[in-house]
Amino acid sequence: MHTSVSARSTLGTGPAMTLNLPGNQDDDVGKPPDDPAIQWCTETMTEERPQAADGGRLAGLDRPLRNRVTPAGELIATEHRGTMYGNRGVLHNDNLALVRRYQVRRWLVCVLEFRGRRRPILRPRRYTELFFLDEAVALAAGHRPCAECRHGAYQSFRTAWTAARALPAKPAADDIDQVLHWQRRLVDGARVTYPAPLSELPDGVFIVRDDEFWLVHGGGLRRWTPDGYTDRIDQFDGPAAVLTPSATVETIRAGYRPLVHLHA
Repeated sequence: MHTSVSARSTLGTGPAMTLNLPGNQDDDVGKPPDDPAIQWCTETMTEERPQAADGGRLAGLDRPLRNRVTPAGELIATEHRGTMYGNRGVLHNDNLALVRRYQVRRWLVCVLEFRGRRRPILRPRRYTELFFLDEAVALAAGHRPCAECRHGAYQSFRTAWTAARALPAKPAADDIDQVLHWQRRLVDGARVTYPAPLSELPDGVFIVRDDEFWLVHGGGLRRWTPDGYTDRIDQFDGPAAVLTPSATVETIRAGYRPLVHLHA
C-alpha cells in the first residue's frame, strides 16, 4: 500500500506550505548523455554564496535563494547552509525564479569542494545548484551519488544496488536513474510513501510521522529541520511511512553507508 504525503516547505522559520512548481512533470523528462559524467557535474564550489565572478547579479539580494532541498525533494528558501550539493538540471530562469521541479532524470548529490573548482550561483541557462543538509536527505529526496566528484561513493552505491537487486552485472547510471525517477514521483502533487516495519529499516533512511521528516539512526529517530537534526525519540512499534525510495533503502541495507551530519 502506498500513501501520499504533502511535503512541507519552510521559508526560514515561517509557516509551512506546499510548494507547487510549474514545468516538467513525471511524463516529460529530459535525459542527459550517459558519458562523460563530467558534463553533468562540473565546477563544484566551496560556498553557497555567489562568488565575485557572477558580475554582481545577486549583489544586494536581501532574501535566501530557494535552493535548499528537503527530504521530500521540495525546494525551499532558508538561511541555513548545507553540507552537500547537487543538481537536477536547469530549474531557474534569468530572473532567478524556479520554473520547474526538475529538468533531467539524473538527480545527483555531490561534494562542496572538488579539485579547487568554484562556480557562481544560478547563472543563466546553467544548472541550478541545490544544497542538502547531508547525503541521507539527498537520498530520501531521490538523488544518488555523482559519478565524477564522488566516484568512490558512486561505485559503492552501484555495488550495493547490484547485490540488493540480485542483478547479474552492475547497472548503468541511467538504469538506476529510471528506477529512482519512478519511486520519487509525485501523486497529486505529493511524494509517495510506503509502509515498512520501522525495526527493519537501516540507519540513513527517512520516514514521515505527524507531517515531520525523521531520520532512522542509532536505534532511534532524529527530526529533520533546515537547521539540522533535533528531538531524538525512540523508535515506535508497527509500520512506518517510508520516504526514502525503496530501491535506495535496499541499497543501504546491502551495505551502502550514506553520510549523515548529526551536529550543526
